[in-house]
Order: sequence, then C-alpha cells, then structure tokens
Amino acid sequence: TWIHVARLNQFFTRDLYLRVFFQTNSSIDRENLQAVLVYRYKPPFGTLQLAYQRGTAEFGQVSTQGNTVFLKTTLVY
Repeated sequence: TWIHVARLNQFFTRDLYLRVFFQTNSSIDRENLQAVLVYRYKPPFGTLQLAYQRGTAEFGQVSTQGNTVFLKTTLVY
C-alpha cells in the first residue's frame, strides 16, 4: 500500500488564503481532495469560507467519489 499526502497553504494577503489537502491510497484506489478558501472580513473572527471536498467515505473503504461544496460565515460581536 502506498499512501501519499500533500498539503498546500497559499496566502494571497493577510486576510485571504487557500488551504489544500490531497491524499491517495493505492490499495483501495482512492483519492481525497479538500480545498478551503478563507476571507477574513473582520479579523480575526469574521470570516467567509468556501470549501470543496471530493472523495469522502468510510475509513479504508472503496467508495464513489462524491463532490461536496460548503459555504460558512462567522461573525463575533
């Protein structure tokens, strides 16, 4: 079994950044991808996050590679 993991953090500005996580597993022919784009409009706690996820399944199981998109906003008064 070969498992590869790659992480990437790209900071465009102090308040706008992208985080990417990619993982492969050769024994079950599975690839996972997670990406989160974060914009902090009221630093440090007011954020807008757009996330994409592909390849979620039960731990160690072969599955269909579904796509999911999330949108999250937070604000602290």
